Amino acid sequence: MFKPKALTPDPHMLRSIRARGYTLSNVLGEFIDNSLSEHKGNAQFVRIGWINWRGQKAIGVYDDGDGMPDINMLFKLGASSTYNTEDIGLFGVGATNSAIWLADAMFAATIHNGRYYQHHVSWSDALKAGEWPAGYEGRGTPVEKANMPAAVERVFEGRKRGTVITLAGLRQMRILPTSLERDLGITFAPALRAGRRILLTPKGKDSIEVKPFQPPELTDVIEISDIVEGHDEDGNSVPLRWTGRGGISQGVTDDLNSTFIGFAHRVIERTRDPFAGYDAPTIYAEVDLASEWKYSLSDNKDKITHNRDALMASIRAQLKPLLELAQRQQDEIAIQSLVSTLTVKLNGLVAEEPAAEGEDEQPLLVRPRGERRPNPEPSDPTPPDVETTTVLEDEAPDARKMQDGEEAGAIVVKTRDNEWMQGRIARAEIGAARIITVYLNKENEWITGAAVADPANSAVVLTHIAYTIALEAVAEVRRGNRGLIESMFPTFVDQVDTILTSQPHAELDLVAALAGSIHRIESVPKRRRRRRRNTDEGSWAEGDISQRRSELDLE
Repeated sequence: MFKPKALTPDPHMLRSIRARGYTLSNVLGEFIDNSLSEHKGNAQFVRIGWINWRGQKAIGVYDDGDGMPDINMLFKLGASSTYNTEDIGLFGVGATNSAIWLADAMFAATIHNGRYYQHHVSWSDALKAGEWPAGYEGRGTPVEKANMPAAVERVFEGRKRGTVITLAGLRQMRILPTSLERDLGITFAPALRAGRRILLTPKGKDSIEVKPFQPPELTDVIEISDIVEGHDEDGNSVPLRWTGRGGISQGVTDDLNSTFIGFAHRVIERTRDPFAGYDAPTIYAEVDLASEWKYSLSDNKDKITHNRDALMASIRAQLKPLLELAQRQQDEIAIQSLVSTLTVKLNGLVAEEPAAEGEDEQPLLVRPRGERRPNPEPSDPTPPDVETTTVLEDEAPDARKMQDGEEAGAIVVKTRDNEWMQGRIARAEIGAARIITVYLNKENEWITGAAVADPANSAVVLTHIAYTIALEAVAEVRRGNRGLIESMFPTFVDQVDTILTSQPHAELDLVAALAGSIHRIESVPKRRRRRRRNTDEGSWAEGDISQRRSELDLE
């Protein structure tokens, strides 16, 4: 009778597996998965140790679980002990691939239902022989009569259940137990929080108990959940449920600024994909997938491969209120930083006397000598320019008094909302105390663009500040405060008479002169933030100046 030939994998497939980009934590995670899975090992305790095995450096993995009903499943590609939807294993390749990648040989011993089984395979010998390794044949031995190797017997310590796996001839020799502990603590946080234990025992060093990852302290926490309309392994439409939570942490690090997606006893992946389109470096989120998501996992359980886009969009929609809050907070921080930077740089153009005769560059503003109120609280590190509260709309420029720590002739930059600014980008007030207060519209896209270090926006904002200050100075001259303006602005001295006689282009000539002083300021330092849309700089400036000149002509 004709017998079909078995399609046994070619041993050269081993080389392909060994070329994959695994990591030690990924590889050991596959064995821990098998140990902790409810419908596989169902273990409560897993120990990973650095040992010698037949003169070779090795890693041993022991668990106190139910053991393997068929030890060949550990050595065979595509063998899965269960297709239960609540169990994480599906393709039966994770542990086998991991063993091939990590070591030249694997020995396994297991006790299941009172019977002892053991088997050994050398992947290096299989490559040399050009034949796939043979499997275990037998029915096991009652554990009381089993002839166990002494090392295995010591590990079981008389227990009648569990599994011991030894990976010898390690191909990856660099092992950092502390890094491994951190990675496993993140990956298996759900299991560890539920009371499961993982212990690392480096040779010659103290044992390390793997602690479950604890998320940073969160504020503004929201509970999230949704149902995604997806498809199962057969292409049938199926509702895919998930639940979770999210919050804001000011101390969250870059690697934890993610959505942690978990299934069963482990975290499948960490991703920022749900944050796309937002500058949200303070967000932390957790998502727990229901059992029907099993068929959406990758073969190594480290990524969502099916129904992924729908899941990311669903999470993003649920996190939207939190993402918008984090975005507003980041915008405010960026704008406050811009305000501080502009204040320092603008005041760098303030001098106590005009430039000497023959010098080309005049200071932007002259500060009368000695006019300063001391700051009684030098310990306060927050500069007054960062203040963002709303002031009374009828506050008159001449009523502006010096605050503690401010100087006559100083420039103070503050922010206001769009309503208070009446849609303007910036406005200026010149007080009798020779203090210029520049208000910026913190909701305007040019200001927010400059705050996130868009070079074009930064240049426009600096130019607009020059226009705003100059036009306000023109208004003060027309209000009869010629002496104040002449004493403050050396640039204005030659233009005051032409302004008062309304000669053509006098105002724009003055604005251009003042803008020249502003452009001596170096660019605002770049910050690692998102970039915003640019608009046409020239058309904006013209329109805004025309509007402001029209207002001045009405006075």
